[in-house]
Amino acid sequence: MPFAHYLIDIAVCLRRLTWLPLPADPAEDERTFEEACWAYPLVGAAIGGIAAVAWLAAQALGLAHGVAAVVALAASVAVTGAGPERALARAAGSLVAPRGEDGAPGAERTLIALALVILFRATAIAAAAGTGAVGGVLIGAAAIAYACQLAALHGAPDDEAAAAVRPPIGGVAVALAIAAAISLLVLPQGWLAAVIVAGAATGAIVFAARRPGTAASGRALPAVLALAEILVLLAVIASW
Repeated sequence: MPFAHYLIDIAVCLRRLTWLPLPADPAEDERTFEEACWAYPLVGAAIGGIAAVAWLAAQALGLAHGVAAVVALAASVAVTGAGPERALARAAGSLVAPRGEDGAPGAERTLIALALVILFRATAIAAAAGTGAVGGVLIGAAAIAYACQLAALHGAPDDEAAAAVRPPIGGVAVALAIAAAISLLVLPQGWLAAVIVAGAATGAIVFAARRPGTAASGRALPAVLALAEILVLLAVIASW
């Protein structure tokens, strides 16, 4: 495949996963998502890199680790348009009852869950400061998480809308290999544990979603991205 095709594939995934104002390129119309999906972890690494730059800028200003972690998350959200967060909200909303036994509306429970997840991610990023390589941790975690999201799309139940854009197993394998290579290069230690834990969680969610009669079936699959990133952060912190 010509080198230009690799760049086009990255642009296709950037346009799909971020809000970056990319210039229009007619060549992108010639590449399908199935052909370009292998670039998911590269885009994830780029998003993590932007968060890492925001972290370093906050640190250079003398901000505390907790504040710097929030700044890094804000940069990531600005680039993705809160795509992962909105996907998690939809998944959580489909798994809670419209109104619980205590009378709390499901939407309120979803907002509480989102707040806890964001707080947990910020705390994990701040804790990663102990590794001395927060930038690498953010890049590696995002690369692995986006590769796991691609694997989850491949494993979506056949009756789900996501099956219409199911990535091929070859593209998923390449993406997972790229994510593992990136994490090996940038994570200070614990990269293997991070890959295994995130991969196992993704497999468990896909298995549960594909079980016959599972409530909400594949609607939980979009939550893989946020969950995998959190698990990678925890694995790296625990390995330090």
